[in-house]
Amino acid sequence: MLLNARRIAQRGNGTQMILLAMEDATERKQMEKILRNSLKDSRLVSSRALEEHEMERKRLAHDIHDGIGQSLLTARMKVQEALQQAFGSNSELGSRTSETIDAILQENIAEIQRLYMGLRPPSLDDLGILPTIAWSCREFQSTYPGIRVETEIAIEEEKVPPLLKTTIYRVMQKALRNVAEHSKADLVHLSLRNIGDQVQLIIKDNGQGFDVEEVLSAEGLKRGFGLTSMRERTEISGGVFSVESVKGKGTTITASWKATTAAQ
Repeated sequence: MLLNARRIAQRGNGTQMILLAMEDATERKQMEKILRNSLKDSRLVSSRALEEHEMERKRLAHDIHDGIGQSLLTARMKVQEALQQAFGSNSELGSRTSETIDAILQENIAEIQRLYMGLRPPSLDDLGILPTIAWSCREFQSTYPGIRVETEIAIEEEKVPPLLKTTIYRVMQKALRNVAEHSKADLVHLSLRNIGDQVQLIIKDNGQGFDVEEVLSAEGLKRGFGLTSMRERTEISGGVFSVESVKGKGTTITASWKATTAAQ
């Protein structure tokens, strides 16, 4: 029970009038508890859904690698053997045909490999987030040589909660894709740090920037920069997400989590 008092008037003889109000806080506290539990349950359901989604991506990646990838490798060897038998080693036509078919198969094998790695890089499960960040940045610079990537890693692998590693990778993956497709930047700085009890990811570019409110409002109507999905992933895993962008001065994406509570 809450008791509130406040002065509402003062008579000419100096007598004050006081309003007393009693409020039963039990119902309000119960509603607050229900809301807190509801938010917690909603976050847990969403977290499990994302985890199941990642497991499906992992399964699909392995199926592609072990199924289609291996089939293409086998086909490549069989074609080479067949051409060798058909034309012989001294045939110029056979050599050109073999090179052409081999180049096509090699290109398809490379595309399967890119698809496999894009779905879920095995290094994330086998080695951890830090080697995966290093690999991702190398691949990004190889694909987009006009954009230089600077990395600042100031955290140890074991300081990153296991369930948080996938979230960090997905936020980084989408942010780097945005840099390549939209920013017109030539420099991006990526940092992953341990600050007190916080794990903090920052991705900053020197690109053209954009109007954050305009992009966020448009994402509900059409495919945008993926800011909403990055925010949702971060918040579902117990973190805080922010984006700052100024036209002509670039964009900074920040995601941070308490290491003790992240992704729980």
